[in-house]
Amino acid sequence: MVAVSRGAVRKPAKFLEGYKLHERYLLRPVPATGKPGIIEATSPRGDEVLLRIWPRKTRDDDDLLDIWRHELRQLHRLGGYPGAQRYVARVLDAGSDAEGFYIVLDAGQRRPLELILERGRGSTEWLRSLNLSGNRYRLWRNLQQVCRGLEILHNEGLVHRNLDGWSILTAAGDDPDFQLTGFEWSIRLSATSDVAKKARGPAVPTVSFAADWSDFARLAARIFNITPSRLVDAAIPDYSVHESALASEIRLLRDLLLPTELPRLDGELVSNRIDQILGGLDADKAAGEGKYHLVARLGSDSDLSRAIRQASGQEIEVDDDESQITWMDADLGDPIQLSAVTDGQRVLLYARGRELIYRLKPYRGGAAEGSWQFAFCESAEPAIDWRRTFSSGEQLPSIALKLVSQREARPIFGRLKGRSPSWQDWLDRLADTAPVTDTARIRLHRAFTLLHAVEIAFAAATTYPVNVKTDSDGQVLTLTYRTSTDREALSKALKLDPPAARMRSDLDQENTAESEGWVLTESARLGRSQSTDVELAYDEAEDTGKNGAKTEFQFRATSPAPVLFREGFLAPAGARGDFSQFNRRSKAIRLLKEHQELLDVLSDPRSRLTPSHDVVTQDTGFAALDLAKQQALAELSAILPIYLLQGPPGVGKTFLITDLVRRRFEDDRSGRILITAQGNHPLDHLLDEVAALWTGDTTEPPLAVRCRPRDDNVSSGPFDLSTRTAEVVQGLADCKLAEGASETVKTRLRALAGEAGRSKGHPSAERRSLEGLVMRAANLVFATTNSGDLERLVEERGQFDWTIIEEAGKATGCELVTPLMLSHRRLLIGDHKQLPPFGADQLEAFLNDAAAVRAALTVLPRVIDPTVKQLLEDELVDFLEDEQQDVEALCAEAKRVLYLFETALTGELERQKSRKGHKVIASTLTVQHRMHPTICELVSESFYGDLHTSETRQAQAIAQARWIASRDPEALPDAPVVLIDMPYERSTIGAGRIETLPRFSNAHEVAEVVKAVGNLRVTEEATKVPSLVILTPYKRQVTKINNALATDDAATQALNAFKPAARGGAWCSTVDAFQGNEADVVVFSLVRNNRGATISKALGFVGDPRRFNVLLSRARQRLIFVGSRDFLAAVANPLGLEKDPEHRFLGKFLATLDQQIQSGKACRVEGSLLSTGAV
Repeated sequence: MVAVSRGAVRKPAKFLEGYKLHERYLLRPVPATGKPGIIEATSPRGDEVLLRIWPRKTRDDDDLLDIWRHELRQLHRLGGYPGAQRYVARVLDAGSDAEGFYIVLDAGQRRPLELILERGRGSTEWLRSLNLSGNRYRLWRNLQQVCRGLEILHNEGLVHRNLDGWSILTAAGDDPDFQLTGFEWSIRLSATSDVAKKARGPAVPTVSFAADWSDFARLAARIFNITPSRLVDAAIPDYSVHESALASEIRLLRDLLLPTELPRLDGELVSNRIDQILGGLDADKAAGEGKYHLVARLGSDSDLSRAIRQASGQEIEVDDDESQITWMDADLGDPIQLSAVTDGQRVLLYARGRELIYRLKPYRGGAAEGSWQFAFCESAEPAIDWRRTFSSGEQLPSIALKLVSQREARPIFGRLKGRSPSWQDWLDRLADTAPVTDTARIRLHRAFTLLHAVEIAFAAATTYPVNVKTDSDGQVLTLTYRTSTDREALSKALKLDPPAARMRSDLDQENTAESEGWVLTESARLGRSQSTDVELAYDEAEDTGKNGAKTEFQFRATSPAPVLFREGFLAPAGARGDFSQFNRRSKAIRLLKEHQELLDVLSDPRSRLTPSHDVVTQDTGFAALDLAKQQALAELSAILPIYLLQGPPGVGKTFLITDLVRRRFEDDRSGRILITAQGNHPLDHLLDEVAALWTGDTTEPPLAVRCRPRDDNVSSGPFDLSTRTAEVVQGLADCKLAEGASETVKTRLRALAGEAGRSKGHPSAERRSLEGLVMRAANLVFATTNSGDLERLVEERGQFDWTIIEEAGKATGCELVTPLMLSHRRLLIGDHKQLPPFGADQLEAFLNDAAAVRAALTVLPRVIDPTVKQLLEDELVDFLEDEQQDVEALCAEAKRVLYLFETALTGELERQKSRKGHKVIASTLTVQHRMHPTICELVSESFYGDLHTSETRQAQAIAQARWIASRDPEALPDAPVVLIDMPYERSTIGAGRIETLPRFSNAHEVAEVVKAVGNLRVTEEATKVPSLVILTPYKRQVTKINNALATDDAATQALNAFKPAARGGAWCSTVDAFQGNEADVVVFSLVRNNRGATISKALGFVGDPRRFNVLLSRARQRLIFVGSRDFLAAVANPLGLEKDPEHRFLGKFLATLDQQIQSGKACRVEGSLLSTGAV
């Protein structure tokens, strides 16, 4: 404890029970100004911590509460920033009680720098001998830590405002360890408020990033004992300001104090300037400070001596120090090879000899803590037995090494400390390239790379090698499949049909009305655009050669580019978008490797739980929430860094998100929230609901932007990024500041304003930069999970106070990575019992076969073009090629990543059942507000078991039941659920095939659907136009229904009273395309009706319970189900076959439906088959 009179600590308050506080404050609190006290303590777990304490005043403490919450939020916000753990002090705990407010920092051996500066330079070696280049080198490395911490802060738009010796923590050891804290006065420059607040914090002339850098320079000058008056005196040359300082050191500090000549001022520039200073100091060290010292622990009890004796063939005795030193010197050779590995937490340094591998550690030299001033070796392993992977390595000339025994080292260590070069430099150089041993983080990151590579493999398999012939004018092309051994091997490993057969199948099944077409490309670049690409439209195929062994495919060129090659690749046109997404995900997954906090959270969501200390005000908005939402809101507001929320159909997830957003901005108008979803439709719906919060509000609303692709054919809205940027540019061009600008600036502003009016097309670099600035300044950003704008935010280290992900269950882990990296606080909302990620079933099935995965990903690099191989991780390929690696375990982890939301949510919900009383990070909303109670009962009993209808919705259902009626109640009863029961193919004599051609269509059900629609009418009691949609699993059935509706007068007349609910104003949609939407009336056509013996053969993908859930839960008021009950019953109860637990939902559905029909809640009518001629 420092012998400084700083005032005794009060008796421990309730929050501090269990903490062992030191006797005196390091810094006394000043409640009148909000300055916290700082005291050392031992936590209940025995950790050394620093406590920041704001004792309560006798009167109103609201200002102290605000200061405490403000600093806590900054620490949490910065703690989620990639790599911030090295530069910013981490919060271990926080709380308040009747005595005060507290923040507990994970200090380890660190203490405030101010204590070291106050007690005098004589007590610390690297402050006492500032004339030594090694000490100055160490200090600049530490200041570079502060520089990087400030850069993180400034990237968040925050100004520190309080940078001094108390806001820096250090252990004062050899390693650079300065950490930044003291954020009680920090403010966000983008903050806006309509209410004037009392000024808080230190009186400063300006609040700016530049002011922080000036404080940084003043702190550095104090550390280096530079007289302030000499530093600011321009008449004194740089080299004369301080006898020990290089001119480059003084020049940097002066530039930071008066940055008028700098092209810009940010952490990158300052860090680069520090690198230049370090280079100069390093050269000084190399020129004048002698050799690197390696201390060998030798003797009869030394593992190193025993290893040397064994390696020397038992020739060297363990007590012969001189011979052992000579042998080590010869074994290490010239130059000496230095390498490193990491165990995930530490970098381990090794010297590699011909016979032995020597583990190097910091030398203690009688001190409590080791120092890299000397290296220490006490063990070695035979090189022949070494199995771990080294980094690329560095070479140390043997002439620069001094090998000494431990006996020789003791008397010279103190004398040479600070004068001989430090091994820390080598450790730092090797740290970035050191391979790592497996940890939970590493295994999880490898699983992400594996899943990503598997997705690339399936995409690569849809690119077909072809031979190309053209007609005379180059507009008609004839393509034939070109044999490729590697592609056939890839298809086999992926368990796909051979490429030639799949190419024929893909072309034959093309739906020309909806297809995006095809692209002929010169190389297999996974859809990456090339100047020689030719867009094609497929016409027909012709079998040629002996017995039709060869197939020629005829295409028409639809783009003007000439075909200049005779061998190429045919790919779907949509593959261009695939490449863009693969490229973005590859970058995100690489950056994930740096994001240790997020890897920890995803490995174990409970590993970093921290209370937020946010309080949910029980206002009128809170009262409007149902009990399940109130509980979820309280729980998710109280915890960091993640909360998982299951949202079954109709529970009002949007309502909860909107209320959360309202609360965040009522509390902090400068906050930033990212809202993202898989699809554009739910995202636009969220935007509309959130924007309505400020309709009619007299205060300035938060800046909200909607990010869209530039080729999006949706017309620009008022929140689109391009529109918002245009407003900002125009406002800038019209402001008074611009009036006084130079003509050059005015011209550029006018040009930008003119360009801003054109929302589409490729923007200029300046316009793109402005859009990035607007996006980074926005309070609310709405973007899909695969948005390119999110990639840009990740690259620019943009961070949000919250990331809210809707439809999280529809996204793979690879798709969720980018938005998850953009905040320290994450809310994931989804429902794993509805549609899964696209293609998840295929990916899951493939990952179940580790041998196939190894085979496919080993051949994949030979299949794709070298220009896109950066999408694959070399480390993953090496891992798979190593026969000793456990690929099966990696595949299991990749499946967890595939269903990231589902596995995290269900794991937490299961934990809650068995372990009560712990912090809750997941819940399920159980009160729905969409469906008629009868429809809700059908959905709940089939899939959830505990879904209920709100009282308000029950009352609405009674009133709205009179809105829609049937023209013929005998044919279509007036009931919320109606089953139009079609004859079952197997039990109907003479029925033949009920599923008709083309495949996956059913003309009999089409007729019943059209008849049912024609029977509907809207009554005069309806207070709004009700919506209607017709759903079916298959696009072909959609087409047949649309065609039939267009030619049926009764159906057309009935539809005039409704509004279409499907996208694009359509009446009919596939089930998958309609997830997230709803309609007052849903008519569903099952299509399937066959003799299949199992649920997979009979129902196909319709038998997926998640898809079945979606189709049942879209209706608000009426659900008309067209399908065969007997067919479904036969599928649900196959004779002689064991039931699949996954498909029990079908039996529950039929049992519930039967009960509802018996009780009169639902109705059943018989459907009929068309005559053979009509089909």
